[in-house]
Amino acid sequence: MPVTAQTHAMNLKVLQRHDPSILSIVDSATYVVLYHYDEKEGGWKKEGIEGSMFIFRRSISPPLGLFILNRHGLKNWTRPITFNTEFDIQGKTLMLNEQGAQEDTEDAKISGLWVHDVAEGEKLLELLSSFVLVSP
Repeated sequence: MPVTAQTHAMNLKVLQRHDPSILSIVDSATYVVLYHYDEKEGGWKKEGIEGSMFIFRRSISPPLGLFILNRHGLKNWTRPITFNTEFDIQGKTLMLNEQGAQEDTEDAKISGLWVHDVAEGEKLLELLSSFVLVSP
């Protein structure tokens, strides 16, 4: 379903309440579920964060990021996109890995974003990959 201008403006205001430096929404996914790869267990762990995901542009560095507005709790998820961010897609899962991230930090985790719509996931991968290619 296409996003109306009114819905887009409302979503932007919600994101700006969480991060006032957000300038615009570049794109979005209707419904994603966040997983992190647990190296000790050797498998994916559901994080309890799921809902609409937004790719945003902001006025501070890093200028791009991801934000999941959690429908199942008060904890949302945000992650910067840098030139070290690697993306891949397997089926309905968009995977993110931050090369060179300091161990034991949120950015060091390998994240999996299960995207409800396969075509939406492929579109996001293409868009995110283009951002990384043009980053300094």
